[in-house]
Amino acid sequence: MVEDPEAVIEGWLEAGARRVIVHLESLRNPEFVLEICKKYEAEPILSIDPSVSVDEATPYLKDFNFFQILSVFPGPSGQEFKEDSIDKIVSLRGRVPTAKIEVDGGVNDRTARLAKDAGADILVSGNYIFGSPNPRAAYEKLKAI
Repeated sequence: MVEDPEAVIEGWLEAGARRVIVHLESLRNPEFVLEICKKYEAEPILSIDPSVSVDEATPYLKDFNFFQILSVFPGPSGQEFKEDSIDKIVSLRGRVPTAKIEVDGGVNDRTARLAKDAGADILVSGNYIFGSPNPRAAYEKLKAI
C-alpha cells in the first residue's frame, strides 16, 4: 500500500505486475491508472475501505470492472469483519452486475458465506486459515463456500 499509487504504478507494471489495486481514498488520477494498466495489459482494481461508501465510488463504477471491498481497516491481521461490508457488496453488485468483487479482511467460514451470498466472487483470508490449528481444513472449508 502506498499513498501515491500514480507515482509508482508504471514501475510495478514494468516489473511484471498483472493486477493493480488502488484505494479510492488515495486515487487522484483514475484516467492515468486505467490508461497505464491498459498499456501493460494489467487488471485495475478499485479498493473501497470501511470508511468509504459505495456512493463515493459512483464516479468510477463505469471505468472499473473489478472491485475490492476491504471488510477491515488496513493494518494488522486478525481484525473482525465489519458487517456493513455486506451492504456494500449488495450495493456494488446491484450497480455493476458484471463486476468481479473481492472481499478482504475478517473472512472466516461464517463471513465467507455472508459475503458470497451478497454477491462476492473472491474471498481473501489469512488469519482464519493460518491461525487455525488445521490450516488445510480451514482452507478447504472456505474453498467449499
